[in-house]
Amino acid sequence: MIEASGQGYARAKRYRARPRGWGDRGRLFGLVGSGGGGHGGAGGVGCCRGNGQTVAGGVSYDSVIHPTTIGSSGGYSGGAGGGMIRLTVAGTLTVEGQIRADGVAAASSDNGGGGAGGGVWLTVGTLAGTGIISVNGGNGLLPFVGGGRRAGGWLFTDTN
Repeated sequence: MIEASGQGYARAKRYRARPRGWGDRGRLFGLVGSGGGGHGGAGGVGCCRGNGQTVAGGVSYDSVIHPTTIGSSGGYSGGAGGGMIRLTVAGTLTVEGQIRADGVAAASSDNGGGGAGGGVWLTVGTLAGTGIISVNGGNGLLPFVGGGRRAGGWLFTDTN
């Protein structure tokens, strides 16, 4: 297994120190839910306390063709984003295990958003095997938070 899950941006200690794509903190606005981290797509939207207002998830960023950055954390006490994996194999890369750069689920009961998936960039002669390559976002804590589910990272494969 090649593992970079949770190796992206961690939860920001201060609001102004947050990384790009970080989900907004619901508690900052008097709401319950926090947004999920963004990377390959926008983070999941955090919800409300019956007032209909929502809290934005993190924005999408990075290159679609050549991902180079790590995933962002979810809002408030959210999970960390996924890291970055870059592999270059001149011949055949056979994946029978797992290559993962997933975001992490929020870890506390403070309504944190899920972390965004990171990035996997493979340059190979041939890609083979029945294994798993994953850049999924982590789940937010229910009931009012956004997950990183829709904020998967980037997966790019360049074959010769």
